[in-house]
Amino acid sequence: MRALTCSIDGASQESYRKYRVRGDFDAVIRNIEILNSYKRRYESDIPRLRWQFVVFGHNEHEIPAACALAEKMGMEFHSKLSWDSKISPIRDREFVRSQTGWQSFTREEYEHEHGKKFGSRICQQLWDDPQINWNGKVLGCCRNFWGDFGGNAFTDGLVNSINNKKMEYARKMLSGQASARHDIPCSTCEIYVSMRQSSKFLLKD
Repeated sequence: MRALTCSIDGASQESYRKYRVRGDFDAVIRNIEILNSYKRRYESDIPRLRWQFVVFGHNEHEIPAACALAEKMGMEFHSKLSWDSKISPIRDREFVRSQTGWQSFTREEYEHEHGKKFGSRICQQLWDDPQINWNGKVLGCCRNFWGDFGGNAFTDGLVNSINNKKMEYARKMLSGQASARHDIPCSTCEIYVSMRQSSKFLLKD
């Protein structure tokens, strides 16, 4: 494993538990410190650690503290829009802009500004970073929670499972080279549906 993203939406237990229900902020930080201790012991730069912070109205004030803690632990800090703008919407847009550089504060605003769905880069994971479920099933991307691509990394082997016929067809769909097919999970994803409606597909080799 060369990189690990840690979803930590707050810099305190009070903020963290509001979205990561029943989560333990202190336990997360301890586990990151354990990872760092092994990296130091083996003089390794990997895995690279990334702190992902979904910004809400209830945690926006903790962005500076989270950034500082991420830097202290050698982590890259990445702020992210919420999937649902109705859940704890951002309160102080000017403050969040000063901390993140954002011009859009909801996914709807992002889509209006850029003319594409927020998160469309996730689709690139089918080429660059295919996602595997805990049981070995191939999900393709981190947003797919409703289906799989038929392969299993544990029984079929990693290379074979991420390059099976359904995965190859999905890549053609996302590139605009093939029509939607009902047995491909991407077909019902709103990101792909938006791509198809606008004819703005991924440009991948």
